[in-house]
Amino acid sequence: TIEVVGDPRKKWLPLLQMLNKFGIKEIARTGKLALVRESGVNTEYLKSLEAKV
Repeated sequence: TIEVVGDPRKKWLPLLQMLNKFGIKEIARTGKLALVRESGVNTEYLKSLEAKV
């Protein structure tokens, strides 16, 4: 995962040019929003442990 913050002309476009040779298949630009994705943490399991304490 790579995060780029700042002026797109100064950071985003040069990064795309640099990474182009690696055959990037997908890039998400979110603007001022963040992408939400699963954390992979089993929260139900953690809650069950908390109940036992």
